[in-house]
Amino acid sequence: MAATVTNALTSVSLVNDNTGFTVWKRDGTGGTPSAISETDVYLQGTGACSIKVSNQGIVLAYGTGGLNLSATGTHVYIWVNMLAGGLMATRANNGLCVCLSSDATLSSGSNYSFWAVDGSDTYPGGWVRYVIDVSKTRTTGAGTLNLSSVQHIGMYCDTRPNVAKFDNLVIDRIDYTTHGTGLRVYGTSTTDATWADILAADEGTIGNKYGVVTSKEGIIYVRGTIELGDDVGTNAATLTDTDSIVVFESPQYYNGTSVVDAVSTSFQQFKVVGNGTGATSVTFGAKVGSGDTASGRNGVTFVQSGAPVTIDFDDGNANTVLVYGSSFQGISGGLSWGTNTNHESIGNSFSGCTTFDPVGGIVIRDCSFIGVYDDGTADASTRAALLWNSSMDIKNSNFIANSHSSSDVAYGVEHDAIDSVAFGTVTTADATGTTLIDSAASFLSTVAVNDYVYNETDSSYGQVSSVDSNTQVTLSALTGGTDNDFDTSDAYSISPAVTYDGLTFSSNEKDVYNSTTDALFVSKSNGSNPATNDGIVQFLGAVTVTITVLDVNNSPVQNAQTTVRLSSDNSSILNTDTNASGVASTSYTGATPATVLIKVRKSSPGDTRYQNYSTTGTIGTGGLDVTVVLVEDGVL
Repeated sequence: MAATVTNALTSVSLVNDNTGFTVWKRDGTGGTPSAISETDVYLQGTGACSIKVSNQGIVLAYGTGGLNLSATGTHVYIWVNMLAGGLMATRANNGLCVCLSSDATLSSGSNYSFWAVDGSDTYPGGWVRYVIDVSKTRTTGAGTLNLSSVQHIGMYCDTRPNVAKFDNLVIDRIDYTTHGTGLRVYGTSTTDATWADILAADEGTIGNKYGVVTSKEGIIYVRGTIELGDDVGTNAATLTDTDSIVVFESPQYYNGTSVVDAVSTSFQQFKVVGNGTGATSVTFGAKVGSGDTASGRNGVTFVQSGAPVTIDFDDGNANTVLVYGSSFQGISGGLSWGTNTNHESIGNSFSGCTTFDPVGGIVIRDCSFIGVYDDGTADASTRAALLWNSSMDIKNSNFIANSHSSSDVAYGVEHDAIDSVAFGTVTTADATGTTLIDSAASFLSTVAVNDYVYNETDSSYGQVSSVDSNTQVTLSALTGGTDNDFDTSDAYSISPAVTYDGLTFSSNEKDVYNSTTDALFVSKSNGSNPATNDGIVQFLGAVTVTITVLDVNNSPVQNAQTTVRLSSDNSSILNTDTNASGVASTSYTGATPATVLIKVRKSSPGDTRYQNYSTTGTIGTGGLDVTVVLVEDGVL
């Protein structure tokens, strides 16, 4: 069984002959050539329309009777084959142009627009499905094109001064879209061959070559929007695919100044949609393993080659979207996965892509987010590889080399919302920083043990140890601030920590961005190692602090008294004697990075006595490992 593929374009003409075509000799001398019905060189249907362009600039256009193409996002599609491409002028000299005219008589040349899509220097040869956003700046023309009443659609070709010996400009099927969607796909696909089904329905039949999907050397090329699922009817969709390579092409034209995209920024999309009746299920690739260690293989590769591409699986009627072992390359228009907890992104890589927005509670495992998209402008905007939300289930994924060459900053993860459970103002001061009292609060119904209190006035924080009443909580002593106490009228917020489970960060410009004004607490587990940030972020999690004490001969010094204290509040992290290996160590569960003061001494009578030693260090996401060399004290 193969998937059902329906055409969502609006047909202007199937162009099976020369019916409805008009010729305008715009440039050059001599007579005006005639449009003929072409039965030898055509792409689809039973024929096409051709004309001989020889040492002239000729417009061959179909009379529409007056089309309204004024809607935002309207694009015109037209199949063209120039059999003598080398005779044309270059693209910058309007060798081959899409032509729209609102003149009742084409040859009057009063109100028309050309978009230079090719020339002798760029034309690849053979059939090309040209696409143009009709709102784009025209290359040349005259008067004002009335998009509400387009009378003619066709092509202009200039071969001056070259002489042709045969009919050389051939036009086949003409379509347009006002909504962007090119093809809709539903039903049950051939097993693991959805893209092959789409290709067969478009390129594979002479009856209807829509030109939205084509192929070359095993690679699938897309011009337009593909929708998997049926959001205009009630059809179900069960679609699977493996190992396909899909490239979203970027048609271009010369606008009179430079070569630019011929399509709008929202034209290229790949969407999964559904309806409230028929179930929609899409699976790319194969899942390997299960649970937290699951991965994927044999997925689909999606490539953006120019104009922005949007990948959008965020449709409430899409029952399952399962993507395994797939690659997304340079996708800059958008990456939205949807709210359904049945959606999975496992074993995928996102390289050079815009921010991945999970939207809701999808499962993410073994994914790599590499080199977030950089638009190259120093616009002070920020862009993260992943936008966090509290509903998603993400574990065991990597954030690598997310940086921008421009002056704005790139991040691994952005938090644009904090699930704070309480806000307020301190009403009773507490110099110890262990008791928060707010007479207007309702702590019993909002706050839980192990939530974190953030003093917004002095940037200190502590963990809730008990909820004593609606107006009072007890917490570990405030730390990390300027005063580490509660003064009357201090503003505070309370929120649970966010857990990073197996999330590793390397070579990012910054690892984490908190774009809110509230405090973000990140609990690191299973090897998570975020270390750098912008915004208010406190990293939490156990790391090892190790002090190794040696003498000048590199021999261990046993029973050296070793202390490590936080510089912020002088609280003790380590206070013990070194063992026979000269090592003193402990586990630290506070925020990182944390600056500490390290002191080592050994001067007990009867033992070798050493000069006292002190230094500072920083506990990072990997902990702290310091080697101290003691020098004997010559003064007895």
